[in-house]
Amino acid sequence: MLTLLQIILAPVVLISACGLLCLALYNRLSTIISRARAFHRELFDVQTQLARIGNSDEDVVAQIQNRIEILNGQTGQLIARAAQIRNAIACLLLTVVSMLVCSLLLAALALLADPNQIATGIAFMIAGPQHVVVYAAGCVFVLGILLMIAAMAFAITELSRALDPVYVEYHEMIEPETRIE
Repeated sequence: MLTLLQIILAPVVLISACGLLCLALYNRLSTIISRARAFHRELFDVQTQLARIGNSDEDVVAQIQNRIEILNGQTGQLIARAAQIRNAIACLLLTVVSMLVCSLLLAALALLADPNQIATGIAFMIAGPQHVVVYAAGCVFVLGILLMIAAMAFAITELSRALDPVYVEYHEMIEPETRIE
């Protein structure tokens, strides 16, 4: 009985881990979306300023147009990062679904198994008529693990791009003749 209980609890532990990762990624997504909205507000303000001054001062117009280009670029980067986070969250949620299905299959296995054989461990199930349920549970578990790996790949990809907007702003603040490329 202990062996079957240990096997049934394995997906539950992964569900808990996915929940914590989802919480962190939802917070990260919220921050990215807030920053994108701030860029949109700034873009609107800058475009309004450009419309007010018209073509009266070419230097100011050039600076404003440069700022618009930078804001558009940063907004695009943020949207791409938000998509990575969204994909990671989707994979984690699918992992949870996989682990729930795996748990249900393992619980069904416990119901199908002969109580006298449960104490001997999982080996009897692979040879007995329950082997289809065992293989299905194993396949669903592996699918969940692969989805979790995919989620981490999306999260790592997004994390590697997290500082890109900061670099753009930093290089924009430095005068062109003093930039270190």
